Amino acid sequence: MKTAVCGGTISGALVARLLASSSKAPHQIDLHRALNDPARSILRPHPLCEYGSLSFCIRDDASSAVMQEVESWCRQGLVTPVANGKFPSYAVYEESTHSVLPQSQEGIQRYQPKNGFFQFIPSLIKTLPNTIQTYNVQLVGMKKKKKNHQWYLQGHDGQEMGPYDRVIFAYDTLPRASRKASYKQLLESALPDSSPTIAALAGAVSASAVTVVASFQPPLKTHFDVLRSDDNPILRVATRNHWGDAEPRGIR
Repeated sequence: MKTAVCGGTISGALVARLLASSSKAPHQIDLHRALNDPARSILRPHPLCEYGSLSFCIRDDASSAVMQEVESWCRQGLVTPVANGKFPSYAVYEESTHSVLPQSQEGIQRYQPKNGFFQFIPSLIKTLPNTIQTYNVQLVGMKKKKKNHQWYLQGHDGQEMGPYDRVIFAYDTLPRASRKASYKQLLESALPDSSPTIAALAGAVSASAVTVVASFQPPLKTHFDVLRSDDNPILRVATRNHWGDAEPRGIR
């Protein structure tokens, strides 16, 4: 079975490795790292669009395969468990009392990439086995041919890749080489064959916001990675970011 994994993300690298190591059935895996962004070049980092939390979390009830993968990241020095193990890294700000209330996150372990996500994801992809073919060409379209009922992907240079028995979309809340607009464009290019997938995603969270980036020097000392405000119409959510990630995004 030949599978295309679309998205050079954390989940994209994880899914590619798990499929390649599966003993149940032989898999030929192609990882397509870059999905075209219809609004701009995917290769040029954007200071706001690619902002995300400083860390990520894994549930305690995650599959053993996922836990083994994360443990291997720790052994390789790519990520480290957040200091003091499990702690409430999520908080809610109450406008009326001007207070920050920690929220319990039981059953979750939080991890932090040692050099930020811009460094972590490329390093993670480099650790993939040689059996996984990696492509950096930007994907602009996909289609299912009736003659063999298999999928084909199209690069921005006109190159057609395939055939694939299945295509997997690997999207994170912390994307690097693919964004929501990228996935939407690919799915819409495959209509009507992609309509069941688009319908299934109708309830997915998608929001726009005006973002302000504030720099603190020395860095702000708080263990909250995410702060949510329910009763303030201006500030709805704030995330803490890695200092070293600012420079590649054009933020001085």
